[in-house]
Amino acid sequence: MKTMQKCLIVLLAGAMAAVSCNKQPETKSYTITSDITSVSEVAANNPGTQTLVVTTDAPYWIAMGPEWVSIDPVMGVGGGKSTVVTLTFQSNYKNESTDTFPRTGEVKFSGGMTSLVVPVSQLGHKGIIDPDASIGGIPDEDEFMDFIAAVNDGEPIIRWLNDKQEVELLEDLDLSGVEEWVPIGNVEKTGNGNNASAPEGNYFSGVFNGGGHTIKGFKVSKTDIADGGTFGFFGALYRATVKDLNIEADFTVGGLATGDAGVLAGTVYASTIENVKVTGTIKTEGTQTDNKRFAVGGIAGFVFCCSSEGDLLESSIKGCEVNVTVTGNGGANTKNGATAPMFGGIAGFSTGDKSAARTTIENCVARGTINADQGRCSGILATANNATVIKDCTNYMSQVNNFAPPPPAPPRRRA
Repeated sequence: MKTMQKCLIVLLAGAMAAVSCNKQPETKSYTITSDITSVSEVAANNPGTQTLVVTTDAPYWIAMGPEWVSIDPVMGVGGGKSTVVTLTFQSNYKNESTDTFPRTGEVKFSGGMTSLVVPVSQLGHKGIIDPDASIGGIPDEDEFMDFIAAVNDGEPIIRWLNDKQEVELLEDLDLSGVEEWVPIGNVEKTGNGNNASAPEGNYFSGVFNGGGHTIKGFKVSKTDIADGGTFGFFGALYRATVKDLNIEADFTVGGLATGDAGVLAGTVYASTIENVKVTGTIKTEGTQTDNKRFAVGGIAGFVFCCSSEGDLLESSIKGCEVNVTVTGNGGANTKNGATAPMFGGIAGFSTGDKSAARTTIENCVARGTINADQGRCSGILATANNATVIKDCTNYMSQVNNFAPPPPAPPRRRA
């Protein structure tokens, strides 16, 4: 490698006192080029791919970009060679009626102490809301079934919104002809542990206004709810409100392991239930596995609140009433604790993440009878864990519980 000579001459008292010469290596300068200098206005829906040719005389190169752009390959050999690089863009589209914002970023190629930046940008989607598409609510069973399918498929529900942007029930519905019930918000996993996370999948999020109408003939049986699963008229509610609804139920549930079920909703996460009345019969068969919580409620099975990025995601059950005949057993589960089978006239299990958020059960009334042989039963709430407030509720339920926990194991003898 060539060298450059640098000499420092120091003069002291008009005479040359010293001469200092240092030899330093010459720095090699590399370049990176691309046949495309920027990628712009990539489509929001079906964005596809974009290719570019990267050339560098550096020994190698690596690439980095935003999380919504996949780069292939992310590393290549230089030495004057050219490499075809494919950029694959993720969709920036949810559905026809939902706005998404444009986004920008950069793909950076680096190597040999130099780099090249290729700006990238992707369009957003402007939601299309056609007022003529709405019929103002749910007028009959056929439209109701279409509404359920839309929620569970992640499709827009504009058709059933009223002028307040609520899904409104316009008439009583008789569901006695429904052979196999699929909950509204039929998620596979709810994240419903003691420190729950938001449910994954197409939960219901919005306002469901029952309009004071009644769901009749809600006769359902689901005794093999999957581990981590949820079941009810609604499966999972997230940032939702359900109000002014009556349900006449014949409700039978059981689980394979940890699970939750409620006549109105299996899982209530950061949501409000208000002025809902449930009448009829409830049978809970516990779990097929010991030591796995199975929470059942006349209104809700599992209720959770938390905070997220400074927001208090609170839950509440207000002004609700049940009048039910309950038969409960624990199945294979003989526990009486946080992992027990549970039944509560209003809710089975309520907890939070120990933040300032709260779940409030307020001005609720429970009537009817409970005949059970499982660990935890109550007219209002079977298990009140973290962040739960119960206010001004009344329990008129007559309860007989024949639960007898297994005898403790005999003490071990010393050898």
